[in-house]
Amino acid sequence: QSFHKFLVSTSWNKVEKGLIPILDYVAKQGLMVDLQDVFQRLTFDTTCKFVTGYDPGCLSIDFPGVPFSKAMDEVEEAIFMRHILPEIVLKLERWLGIGQEKKLSKSWKILDEVICKYISVKQEELKKGTKSTNDEEGFDLLTSYINLGDNDITTGLKRDDKFLRDTIINFMIAGRDTTSSALTWFIWLVSTHPTVLNKIREE
Repeated sequence: QSFHKFLVSTSWNKVEKGLIPILDYVAKQGLMVDLQDVFQRLTFDTTCKFVTGYDPGCLSIDFPGVPFSKAMDEVEEAIFMRHILPEIVLKLERWLGIGQEKKLSKSWKILDEVICKYISVKQEELKKGTKSTNDEEGFDLLTSYINLGDNDITTGLKRDDKFLRDTIINFMIAGRDTTSSALTWFIWLVSTHPTVLNKIREE
């Protein structure tokens, strides 16, 4: 329930204070914008906030570069290439420290560093009591997991830093790409079906 409250308030705030101002700005300026990039920034910010409690501020008018988001893209691309390239090529790339395997290694390091920082900062905040876990708006998943303790008797899961890191990265990948793709295709479908667009406006 606490996470659900947090999810609703975060989504609402991000759309109201992040997405709409950007769309208003580009519309008034007559600028072209890559909507897939905009939606990916939206879902990256919201997912990061849901999961860790921190907003990386990726969705803004100046479209800043975000190393964590770029690293996620490169990891996904490298994993995809593992299904295409022969194993001997991958082993050679790994041994020589070149190509996709080099990208994968560097990107994983960035993801590890950022996520470990989120975890340690959150643990420190909760120890000091600087972040309230009884906030009316609820709280993020990382806070929930840390508050439940190191071990879960019901499932036998050990909630150490590795578990927290793996859980965060899974949620980040699941939350960012899926929703942004769905929103992009939705806008494309609506824009190619004027009757549907008119019905939405009427409603």
